[in-house]
Amino acid sequence: MKQGIFLITVFAVIGIIIMSGCIGEKGKEPVTPAPQPQQHAVKELTAGEIVEKTKAAVSNIKTYEADSKHIVMIGGIPEEENITCEVDRENKKKYGFSSYVEITTGEEILIETETYVIWNVAYTNAAGAQWFKSETDWAVEDVLFGINDLLINASLKGTESVDGKYAYVLELAADKSVFNEKFIALGGEDFEEMINKSGNINLKLWVDKETFLPLKEQRTADTKLKGDFVKIEIENNFKNYNAPQNIQLPEKAKSAEDASAEEVIQNPEQVNKTISAIDKVTSYKLYINKNVTGPYPAEETHEVECDRGNKKMINVNTFSVSGTEAQLTTFVIDNMNYYEYSGAWFKTDTKWENEDFISVIKNLLEKTKVEVNEEGET
Repeated sequence: MKQGIFLITVFAVIGIIIMSGCIGEKGKEPVTPAPQPQQHAVKELTAGEIVEKTKAAVSNIKTYEADSKHIVMIGGIPEEENITCEVDRENKKKYGFSSYVEITTGEEILIETETYVIWNVAYTNAAGAQWFKSETDWAVEDVLFGINDLLINASLKGTESVDGKYAYVLELAADKSVFNEKFIALGGEDFEEMINKSGNINLKLWVDKETFLPLKEQRTADTKLKGDFVKIEIENNFKNYNAPQNIQLPEKAKSAEDASAEEVIQNPEQVNKTISAIDKVTSYKLYINKNVTGPYPAEETHEVECDRGNKKMINVNTFSVSGTEAQLTTFVIDNMNYYEYSGAWFKTDTKWENEDFISVIKNLLEKTKVEVNEEGET
């Protein structure tokens, strides 16, 4: 009897549990999902906003490094120069190392140059030779100096990846003046021709999407030099912004010869008399003997006969090529060169004042700086 009562009790409890489970499930309140944050569309920056953020970022740059490649093609022949530099904008110091290949007498020679810039003075050592110093302009030495001016009318051309970083691509104002330094280096006295005939100016800047710091810059231009087509391509890659630098001028550079120092003439009256005497010369003969030393020693001579009155000249140049004597005869008539080599005749444009040796001397004398102290002594 007791066992029967026990079983009835167990079954009753089980039934209550089952019933309570069913009732609880049936009366369960629906779960309300937690509110989700509202999704906002990511706003794309305009070109103007990118420009302003880039200007601010550039203004805060204290130091940086740059790897540059300059390719110049003259008459279809390319020349390449590679440059690495460290720039301390805060203290106006710069260290640069450049290398390019020069073709001399059919052989390729690697030319390496070190340059230190301290404010507006450049100290240069080429091929491990003597150190020279010359005046420069810090605005020219700091590659990033003029970027903010070029950004004024920049336009956004999309986005690209630069060394694994997402970047905005900006097309900058087509300002040919950014090539002036290159035009002067290439053209010398004819640099104005290169400026006047320059075209197809393209300037682009790649800006980091996160920091708005410049990652890469490209500059290209077409022009002409003495009738030859010239194409210039410059690429600058920037890195290591605001990293510590310690640019120190080497001891040997501190005693560098001043390449920009102009000669002080002790007697300016004598200079004027010499210039007056040159103006009276109507003709002359000249013999030049040049001895070339180094790994390829050679001797070269020039026999010149000049008629200044009629702007005519003959220059017989005798020299050695691979141990064999050769001769190049040049006739100058006004602003035209006619020269004969190995039985063939050629002609090129020239300027009489550059061919007349005495005119060259006169030009140097006229440009010579004369210094006078307070007592009137020179």
